[in-house]
Amino acid sequence: MDYFFIVNPVAGLGKGLKVWEKIENYLNKEKIKFDYKITEYPKHATEIAKDVVKKGYKVLISVGGDGTTREVADGIEDKDISLGIIPAGRGRDLPRTLKLPKNPLDALKLILKNSKSIEIDHPKVNDERFVNFCGVGLDAEVAKVANTKYKGFGTLSYLIAFLEVLIKWKVPEFVIEVEGKVRNIKAYLITIANGKFAGGGMQISPYSNMEDGLLDIVIFHNMTKLKLFFNFPRVYFGGTHMKLDVVEHIRTKDIKINFKENITTQADGDLVDGTTKHFKIDGKKIKVFVSENY
Repeated sequence: MDYFFIVNPVAGLGKGLKVWEKIENYLNKEKIKFDYKITEYPKHATEIAKDVVKKGYKVLISVGGDGTTREVADGIEDKDISLGIIPAGRGRDLPRTLKLPKNPLDALKLILKNSKSIEIDHPKVNDERFVNFCGVGLDAEVAKVANTKYKGFGTLSYLIAFLEVLIKWKVPEFVIEVEGKVRNIKAYLITIANGKFAGGGMQISPYSNMEDGLLDIVIFHNMTKLKLFFNFPRVYFGGTHMKLDVVEHIRTKDIKINFKENITTQADGDLVDGTTKHFKIDGKKIKVFVSENY
């Protein structure tokens, strides 16, 4: 079996390249046949993946963060192609859901063993696909600030950015449509989840199942900033925030969200423009390697 690696060298503040050097050394030492390409600009991983699939490769391996994996997945149209993930980003949220090893070499060995794989949903937001989750509102703004101002702080970057954004945040109004029912709500954030984790370890959607054909919508409705400040950290402790009366959970194949202002929206860490967002599951799947205890 031939393996093709798509490597984002700047993932994790340059960690991607360091991880790749270890992977490449191991592959050469073990005399394993492989090819690879280093990404050079945004969306390059998608272009590479599309080209590689045409050449007949059956295993594509993303070396980078969740954004890199999203781009590689975008280039896979054939569900006979298997996607491997070697985490090299800061957040590691998708690998957490898939229970992949933290150690890159262990993640590689799992793929080389051709171990367990599953077919996961590959949802859409407007005309773009995502793999793990989308955030609308506060959490998306926090991710944007963390990635632009506090990159060097690791997981702490999200906490620092959260405090900065919360102080200035005005709770926006949304119009949401689920299965034909339209509602007006005020909410700090709306998470549209395929996976369980977001923001570098927050178990924002603990009931998500990536194989069930449904999106899990988690809404933090309007509350005092003080209440949010004391309760939001519960997302790091087994998802106990889901018990709060101000948190709503919806499961659906399709949700439309409209808002007057251009509220920040992100899909697997990448910003998505526009004031109308249509999230849906349309039946497309991708095959990914997971841990044997998934």
